[in-house]
Amino acid sequence: MSSQQAAQSPSPRIYVVDDDQSVRTAIARLLGENGFEVETFPSAPAFLSRYQAVGPACVIVDQRMPVMSGLDLQGLLAERDGTLSVVFLTAFGDVAASVQAMKGGAIDFLIKPVEEDVLIAALRDFGVFADHHPVHRGVWVNNRKIASLGIRISRWVTMHGFALNVSTDLSYFSLMNPCGISGCVMTSMETEMAAPVAMNAVRERIVAHFGDVFDREMRTEAIAHVH
Repeated sequence: MSSQQAAQSPSPRIYVVDDDQSVRTAIARLLGENGFEVETFPSAPAFLSRYQAVGPACVIVDQRMPVMSGLDLQGLLAERDGTLSVVFLTAFGDVAASVQAMKGGAIDFLIKPVEEDVLIAALRDFGVFADHHPVHRGVWVNNRKIASLGIRISRWVTMHGFALNVSTDLSYFSLMNPCGISGCVMTSMETEMAAPVAMNAVRERIVAHFGDVFDREMRTEAIAHVH
């Protein structure tokens, strides 16, 4: 290819279709920081109304969405434009859906990080009612952040981690801008409960909920050394 042809070639574009705004924002930020041109959509119909096959592209699509599922969107795209690469991203992955997606031409079927939902369920066991934030990652109690999540990508391997404030000294957060979020107020389990919390009890509930997600019996002694 000549330098002139390379200059005229359109940049690869990645579309993100997910009804969860925090997921769309996080993926767009991550891909954008790595030099990709990204466009996001809250639903399959919204994507179909705007999409035009121009140049190399890939769509990252959630499996379970209202109105039209990711698999249904994949079927329509195959009829309209068989050149668009499809990657599924879902928190509800199962064998049947994976097989159907791959048979339909998907290039991968990925499972969303489940840490937020696990922590939300564990906090609920202690009477702390937390939820997702519409824009920012992490776990929040109203507008107060109680848990942070991190992801690291190295040599095509992703590593996930979380930090849950159990009995944290929150005064240190006044010396920083937590997670780069202006005006972010941090909280902890002890602050929300107005009572001491046993770390071992928190560990056990988190491990149990991870087991529920992956349908596995978990061993709490394996993480007894974690503080």
